[in-house]
Amino acid sequence: MFSLKMLPFLLLLHVQISKAFPVSSKEKNTKIVQNK
Repeated sequence: MFSLKMLPFLLLLHVQISKAFPVSSKEKNTKIVQNK
């Protein structure tokens, strides 16, 4: 289902979303770091 070939695309998409919503992206990043 999840392939490594999609990883660069997902990263690019995440960057675009982060630029569009800087505040919410920071909250998501902290949650992701805590989950790791």
